[in-house]
Amino acid sequence: MGGLTCDGVGVSAESRTLLDGVTLAVGPGSACAVMGRSGAGKSTLLQAIAGLVDHGGRISVDGRDLTGVAPHRRRVGLLFQQPRLFPTLRAVDNVAYPLRLARWARARRRAEAARLLAEVGLADRAQAWPAELSGGEQQRVALARALCVAPAVLLLDEPLTGLDLPQRRELAGLLRRVRAERDVTWMIVTHDPEDAAALGDSIAVLDAGRLVQHGPAADVRARPATIGVAALLGSVNLLRGQVRGGLVRLDRLTLPVTANLPDGQAVFSLALDRVGLVRRSGEDVCLPGVVGATTQRGPYPTVRVDTSVGFVEVVAAGADRSEGAAAEVWFHPADLWPVPGTPSALPPPASVGGAR
Repeated sequence: MGGLTCDGVGVSAESRTLLDGVTLAVGPGSACAVMGRSGAGKSTLLQAIAGLVDHGGRISVDGRDLTGVAPHRRRVGLLFQQPRLFPTLRAVDNVAYPLRLARWARARRRAEAARLLAEVGLADRAQAWPAELSGGEQQRVALARALCVAPAVLLLDEPLTGLDLPQRRELAGLLRRVRAERDVTWMIVTHDPEDAAALGDSIAVLDAGRLVQHGPAADVRARPATIGVAALLGSVNLLRGQVRGGLVRLDRLTLPVTANLPDGQAVFSLALDRVGLVRRSGEDVCLPGVVGATTQRGPYPTVRVDTSVGFVEVVAAGADRSEGAAAEVWFHPADLWPVPGTPSALPPPASVGGAR
C-alpha cells in the first residue's frame, strides 16, 4: 500500500505516554491535517514518522517498513514551525545542506538548491542571509530544503503559525501549488480549523496521545465524534435534545433520530454551512430564537442566534442582524447529527422568550 501508514504507534518519555497506539493511513498523494490541543501528541507523531524519536508500532511509507531506518534515509521531509535556518549559511546553502550530507558535489547541490528556491519563488534571494529574509521568506527556504531530499512524505509542523495574514495566505497558496505539482503525501499539524480544511483532504484529531477521529475533512467537520472534537474544529453548533422512542425533541420540534439512541438527554450537532436564517427547501424545519452578537468568520458575518436548546451560529450575509430581534434558524432534519456526550458539558442555554 502506498502513502503513509501508522500502525499502533506509541511514544513514551519519562514515564509519560505521548502517543498511545495511533493507527491511521494517509493515501498516496493526499494530505492529512492533524489537530489537537496543546500536548495532544501532534508534533510527537511527526517526529516519530521522521525517525527523530523512538517509538513502538510500525510506520511505513509507500509500503516500506521504516523500523530501524535512519532519519536521513526515510525519504521524509520535515518543515518545523520555526524555519531553523543556519544563520551562517546563505539561503542557497541552507537549502543544499541535506545534499551536502549526502555527499553531492558542491556545484551540483548548489544548482539543485537554486532550482528549488526558484520553485518556491525565491530565485532572487539565493545569496541572502537568513537575517535578511522575512518570516515568510525563511519558511519558503525551509520548505525548499525539505523538498531537496525528494521526499515521499512531507511533514509540516504548524508552518503558518507566527506569520502575518498576507504571509499566511501567500505561503498557504504556495503549499497548495507545490502539492499539486508533486507526487508527495502530506501530513500537516495545525491549530487552525480553517487551515485544516483548506490544506487537508482528511483531518485527524488527537487527544492525550490517542487518535479520536480521522476521516475526510468535510465529514469530520460536519460529524464530530465527540464534543471535544466539535469544540476544537468550531465548525458545528451543539444543541441539547431529549430523546424518547426514536424521536428527539428540540424546543417545539419533534424529529426522527437517525441513530439508535437510548431515551434521555443527548447532544446533537448542526454544521455551520447547513443552517440558515431563511428556509431553503420544503423539508426544512426551524428553531425560534433571538439574534445575539454578530462576528466575522472569514469574509462573511456570522450571526449568533440564542435558542432554548443552545446557541446557533449562522453564516448569513445580507440578513437582518439587529441584536435582540426575533429570528428563525432553518435546517434540514437529516443534517442533525448525534454527538456522544452529555448536555452538561455544553454552555447553559440562553433564556429565550417565547420558546417552550
